[in-house]
Amino acid sequence: MKILDMAFKHRYPLILLFLTSALFHQKGIFEFLFLKEPAGFDLIGHYISNLIVYDSLKHGTILNWTNLWFAGMPIMIFYPPVFFILTAAITFISSGYVPLLISLKIIVFLSVFAIPFVFFSSMRKIGFKQNESFIISLWSFVYLFMFGVNSAVHQTLNLGLVAQMLAINFMTLLFGELLRHDEKSKILPAVLFSLTILTHVFIAALTFAGLIIYLIIKPMHLKRITFIFLLSVLISSPWLISVLSKMQYFEMYGSGLVDLNSKPFILIPFILSFLLFSKKDDKRILYFSLLSVMFLLLLLRPDISKIQYYRLPNYLLFFGSIIAGMGTIEASKLTFQFTKSRALCALLIMIPLIAVIATPVKTEWESKINTSNLIEWINENTNNGRILIESNYELKEDYYTLTENIPLKTGKQTLSKVHTDSSISALYVLIMEHEISEIPWDNPLCDICLNVSNKDADANLVLDHLRKFNVKYVIATNNMTKNHLKNFLVFRNNVDGFDIFEVPGKSEYYEIPKYKPILVIGNLKGKNSWQEFNKIIFLNKNLQNLTFVHGTKDDINSNFGGVILLNKIKLNSSLPTLIVSNLNKTDLEGEVEKLKTSYNQSVNITDFKFDNNTISFNINSSNRVPVILKFSYFPDWKGERIYLTNPSMMLIFGKGDIKMFFR
Repeated sequence: MKILDMAFKHRYPLILLFLTSALFHQKGIFEFLFLKEPAGFDLIGHYISNLIVYDSLKHGTILNWTNLWFAGMPIMIFYPPVFFILTAAITFISSGYVPLLISLKIIVFLSVFAIPFVFFSSMRKIGFKQNESFIISLWSFVYLFMFGVNSAVHQTLNLGLVAQMLAINFMTLLFGELLRHDEKSKILPAVLFSLTILTHVFIAALTFAGLIIYLIIKPMHLKRITFIFLLSVLISSPWLISVLSKMQYFEMYGSGLVDLNSKPFILIPFILSFLLFSKKDDKRILYFSLLSVMFLLLLLRPDISKIQYYRLPNYLLFFGSIIAGMGTIEASKLTFQFTKSRALCALLIMIPLIAVIATPVKTEWESKINTSNLIEWINENTNNGRILIESNYELKEDYYTLTENIPLKTGKQTLSKVHTDSSISALYVLIMEHEISEIPWDNPLCDICLNVSNKDADANLVLDHLRKFNVKYVIATNNMTKNHLKNFLVFRNNVDGFDIFEVPGKSEYYEIPKYKPILVIGNLKGKNSWQEFNKIIFLNKNLQNLTFVHGTKDDINSNFGGVILLNKIKLNSSLPTLIVSNLNKTDLEGEVEKLKTSYNQSVNITDFKFDNNTISFNINSSNRVPVILKFSYFPDWKGERIYLTNPSMMLIFGKGDIKMFFR
């Protein structure tokens, strides 16, 4: 009887457990735990962070994580440390018996799995009844699974945006404590807010907006909110201080961020959601108003380049679930008043569950390119030239991205080797580079990236671009792309559903000699600056024998976006140096005569050694400036403390002993 009484008492959590497990099984999410090669390109940054935090735990130097760079930015700016500390701690406590990739998947899975239960618990604290909390928790499923490729689950598991799911749990617990009946809790909300800050930047910004709106609606809580904010900032200060100290070295990834001046209506759901808790009278009209505003906001979808609307389901998970859940309950009450049909009311209440079950989820948690026949074909034909393959992740309305899937040469993407083998991570970084820089399909700045327009592509331009970079074959996965490529490429084969096209004509590819690397010291800023720099060096035959390159910030053309390099550099070696004063106008070939120029000390390079297969040196950058190594394409470099920025550049943080070797 006690067991039955307990089951009846906790029936809603038990039902949630059953529904969560059933949905995760039906959507294939349990499979995520057993993947050997997750395909999300953001996972590359997460995995690198896990490696470094784990190494820091082993050596007792956890604060060293601030000195990491990835994809041209300080890695922990967008990847705060809590997620990685939790992941690395599992491997550390197990003495390495639990691999980092397994630890990462455990934290990711538990973060997503916990959301409905965290919602139920927080709603009960706020004061919702058990049945109301249950309906709201059901609606949290909607925000996890609906909206197709923009769903929270798709973005978390497919793209690797894993930390935000953990942060959403902290945010939901925080609002549960903040809005509880007594409204006196201060310490726990502050701790939860600091955990949110240290887990995901954008979720933390959303939480901060919620605190401000709560304060506007209830100004009598100024002292409480101020205490929560100050204590959370104090707890987060080690990371916040390190972030602020590095702000001068990079530009924020702002192309998709919220501009509140031009998009002020983004605050409407937050304001209306908190009004929900300030009303004690009949809230029926308010619920329907909030629900209408929420879905209107999602349906409008303004210019995606100005605001990351594809992430709204994730960011509005807390507010949307409450609004939709209570709106559903009010709708069922109205339905019963007019129809007296309990069955119809029950059907309305189950709408979120029905919607989730009926919504397909795009699962690409492993690379599509995992067929042995295609891999065998690629391995047999790699020596004939480059092979481009249609990207699995970058599908847009008017064009498709083709990138050189370097990991195919060895089989599949292998995260376990990403920190030592640069070729493994190239695919992910290429896609990230394209996303950040918005490179047009016919722009040769990205030397192995091509976006083929399906509407008005000039076949001759496409062919010239392919020939310039020695592309011999193009593999298409999408029917629209296949039909388009037939217009100017030669169809050769179909392997496991992949159409293989040959590029006609002779290659015009320029290749830098493998054993003549170029070292660029400085900090590149501007939207396309380092791509332009890469292009100039990569395509200029007369610059192929240069060893070191550095530049100044004088006379930079503002229209170009600016290549900001250090103007005070001293190389403690007899190796030649090239001054690049204006990449937009200067004839670099004429600058070759201006080598061996000295400046006041800012970056020191000593103990430089270079032979046919090894480069080693010691670098000490007083300003923590990153170092970019430019090397010839696909030489299979390995290295210590090296992080790939694109397939022909590696970024090294500027302090310590650096050693690279050609394998």
